[in-house]
Amino acid sequence: MQPVELGSESIGCTPAQIRLLADRNNLPKHARFVSGARNLVKEVTQNFQGLLKGIRHWEYEQVHPVVAELCLLLLVEEAGVDVDRKKRCSLLFRFLQFIDSVEPMRVHYLVLHLLAEFEAVEADHDANLLHLAHALSKCSWRGRPLAVCLLWELLRRRLPSLEITMHRYRELGELAMALSMHPPVVPNADTDDEDESASFSSKDDEKLEVEMVSLLILLEAIEQLLYLLLFGENDELIQAGYPEHFFHLSRPAAECLYDWSLELGMLLPPPDNELAEKLSRSVDNLANIFFNCKMLGSTKNNRSKGELFIDDDEEEDQEPETQLILKPRPLRIA
Repeated sequence: MQPVELGSESIGCTPAQIRLLADRNNLPKHARFVSGARNLVKEVTQNFQGLLKGIRHWEYEQVHPVVAELCLLLLVEEAGVDVDRKKRCSLLFRFLQFIDSVEPMRVHYLVLHLLAEFEAVEADHDANLLHLAHALSKCSWRGRPLAVCLLWELLRRRLPSLEITMHRYRELGELAMALSMHPPVVPNADTDDEDESASFSSKDDEKLEVEMVSLLILLEAIEQLLYLLLFGENDELIQAGYPEHFFHLSRPAAECLYDWSLELGMLLPPPDNELAEKLSRSVDNLANIFFNCKMLGSTKNNRSKGELFIDDDEEEDQEPETQLILKPRPLRIA
């Protein structure tokens, strides 16, 4: 995933933001900048590698700012091929092995502080959080709870009916209910002009792009959340005590989500530009997932193979070996 500019949503941060975050948390020596250095990100990464040597003896209050700093470090984009990006991901992976990022209350406070620190340095754009959730989920299974909570936070920002008082795993039925109560704004020009394409193009371009990007991020967040909960290998989390119902999509919820996706697809603007095409593809992909879940019953993650299987106790005649294999698409806004 590469940083992109889409209207008011951009992915990435600057070295200055890393420095500001370090100064806020008394970490300047670990994020110092060498005057004239050609690779500032490499320098900061090396400094954090030294910092982690004593992590086993840390108090938990010391963990929060470093998590935020390392996450911010992932978002810095350098010119040309960023050969150090894998090193930065490895650094975060190493950090997650030493801290508790799985226990629900720990996860809540980690996400709470992460969002506060990102807001303080003006890096809490929704596109940034979507990108970060993707990176955390790929980094380690221990980063998956943080990723899932960031995705629910993104959904909360766009769905007024979705209330979050604690950053934690939630049942997908909450998403269905929130979408049915207050569907997101659809970027379309609603006029009496018979020429729909003309009326669409007459709308303020900047405002329209912002609305389209906002909806696209919502759809991408939903798609990635489905991928993590229904397609991901979640054995470790279940063994750690996470209830299995977090990794299911019931038939009633699937029916509600499918109906919403159909209605949304009918209201979208014509796919006559790149953003509109991405919106259309995203809605089609979600509709396909919801349709199959709706037809086959409640879904359960087959954690050993990353496939989606039937789990519907109400359907006595259901063949136990019937399976639905869905191929999730990669994120498309980045």
